[in-house]
Amino acid sequence: METNKVTELVLESVEKLLVEGRVENIKKKWPNTSWDVIDKLVGVDPSKTNKFLEWMVKNYMNGKNIKWFKDNANNSSSYYSWTELQVPDTAEDPRWEDDYSLNRNAMTSINNEKVNELKDNLEHFFKNASKYEIKDINQFKSAKEFEDAAEIAKQKLSRKEMKDTGVDKVFEDDRFILMMPKTHKASCRYGARTRWCVTMRGYSGYFESYFGQGPIFFLIDKSQPERSWTPSYMSEAENYWKVAIHYRPFNGRLSNNGQRALQYAKDMTKSEFLDGANIGNTRIDYWNVRDDNKKESVVGKYLGGPGRGQTQRAGAILSQLKEVMESYTKKVMGDYYDSLDMSDDEMEKLQELKQKRDEESTFKSGVYYKRDKLSNVRRQLQYFRDRLEDGSGDDEYRKWQEEQLEKTNQFIDQLEEAERKSLTKINELDEKINEIEDKMSSEGLVFYDKERNVPMVR
Repeated sequence: METNKVTELVLESVEKLLVEGRVENIKKKWPNTSWDVIDKLVGVDPSKTNKFLEWMVKNYMNGKNIKWFKDNANNSSSYYSWTELQVPDTAEDPRWEDDYSLNRNAMTSINNEKVNELKDNLEHFFKNASKYEIKDINQFKSAKEFEDAAEIAKQKLSRKEMKDTGVDKVFEDDRFILMMPKTHKASCRYGARTRWCVTMRGYSGYFESYFGQGPIFFLIDKSQPERSWTPSYMSEAENYWKVAIHYRPFNGRLSNNGQRALQYAKDMTKSEFLDGANIGNTRIDYWNVRDDNKKESVVGKYLGGPGRGQTQRAGAILSQLKEVMESYTKKVMGDYYDSLDMSDDEMEKLQELKQKRDEESTFKSGVYYKRDKLSNVRRQLQYFRDRLEDGSGDDEYRKWQEEQLEKTNQFIDQLEEAERKSLTKINELDEKINEIEDKMSSEGLVFYDKERNVPMVR
């Protein structure tokens, strides 16, 4: 037992030395002004043994190693160039930082969003190598070639991957695949190479806000990520190989925290609630890869493709997509409604109580209106009574006025009593309504998986 433990520790130490050795060997080839980027790429490597590090450095750091500086020395003395003698032989040499002409050109930076996308692609490649035609990362000749391969591989969704990542494949044919990401991670992965705010890594607020109003479906053209057609009117086709389709039930009136949907569910039968997701009752927004909000007719033009029959093809495609989006949304809303655990009898009782409350509230408002008008009459009677002088000879008029004032006070008292009784009835009805509604979940409807949604903080 002790021997095995010692062996494990020795192997662990050897592996650690090998990993560190790879990093050191790579850093020997690159100026020290680039080491922070190399360290960043170490954190991106999913193998934990820096298996992919050398390929990443070669393809994401623009090739500016010591050899590159030697080969590109032009032996001139201009401000932005350098001579071969200026180029240090070692990466640790302080001249990489002190000599501005070298420092300026040696400095390599990689956009954080690009790094995050690379990490996700490498994780996918590492766990799903069987989906890639090229199995060895070193066989990819460029970053773009690898990114294109990752995009194609991601479309080969297995049940396990859908479950692990949190995405539903809603529709697929020879050309298109329609996905609905249920987690921020899935949104970032399958919305890669777009500018959609719901794919922003490190912040899930946009994702949660938009997916609280309705599901966002990712429509992906499975042909080349960048399409181009000869006709000039199709010149922007490359911006439509991915389209985000926001399907917003109840004509876009749902709130991002789901509470409005919860209230609709409490006020409606299941059938009425699901009708809110009908195509005719839904607002649909379209966003291309540049995050431009486009009209359906514009999106349809690119989906339909060039040539005669474009409108008919676009109409058929959109009609089919709308049907599956409607069906998917209704399924989610139906499951949510059922989760509230309300029987038909309870729902009918709830509707009856709310109707009575509305009627009582209307009655109370009518009583208040009458009391308010009589209060104005009373003020007028009091005003004229106070203006009559004693001994003015108008005793009969004064007596009539006092009688009217007394009757008015009696009517006001009766109305105030009726208002108090009405308020009591309303409070009693509210208690009964709350008692039934308390049985229902307090969770609002959102179109993502709250339990599994973990912000992609990188």
